[in-house]
Amino acid sequence: MSWSIGPADPFIRLSHSLVDSESFAIASNGARSLLILLWRRYNGRNNGSLSCSVREAATWLHCGKSQAGVYFTELQQLELIEAVNKGNFTVKIGDGRRAATTWRLKFLEDQGKGKTGYLEVVK
Repeated sequence: MSWSIGPADPFIRLSHSLVDSESFAIASNGARSLLILLWRRYNGRNNGSLSCSVREAATWLHCGKSQAGVYFTELQQLELIEAVNKGNFTVKIGDGRRAATTWRLKFLEDQGKGKTGYLEVVK
């Protein structure tokens, strides 16, 4: 596998305040990996509209769907993410759409509204 980083290559910025937070410190490695997956989908303007299903997370994390669900729950309990719109996989007559849950990263600024959450720094 080959990869390189160019000047226009998008990146994820792990700030010291996040890495030093109690929530990040006690999160499992699987939950941290899921957080990175969600953050990878953030483009600077779409916090609160980050779409990710349990199935997608399980595929990306190389785990089962139930374990991926555990990681989503863990990140919510640690107040690092919150579900904005719950996914709906029911098929109604004339509407065969499938919609994954959309997520918000609570520690990021939300389009000029300030931070949506607060992280305590571990001392």
